[in-house]
Amino acid sequence: MKDDVLREAARALREEADASRARRDETRARVMRSLKAQRARRLTTVRLAVPLAAVLVGSAAWASAARWFPDAWNDIASQLGLSVADPPDTP
Repeated sequence: MKDDVLREAARALREEADASRARRDETRARVMRSLKAQRARRLTTVRLAVPLAAVLVGSAAWASAARWFPDAWNDIASQLGLSVADPPDTP
């Protein structure tokens, strides 16, 4: 009689393990899909942010090194009505 109870318990355990294996595989697949989507979003952000940052830094460096930039900025500001003062004279 003990042998039958043990066999019945082992059979029930195998059935439960088979059912939980399918759920475990589904959960793992769902987690892996979400991680893949998160990585794709991160890569897209980096691929957009790095070139934009490089353009910003390069433009700022170029503008600060260019002698014509302050004059051009003052001309644009006066055309838009943003500047009330006359642009400074350049030596």
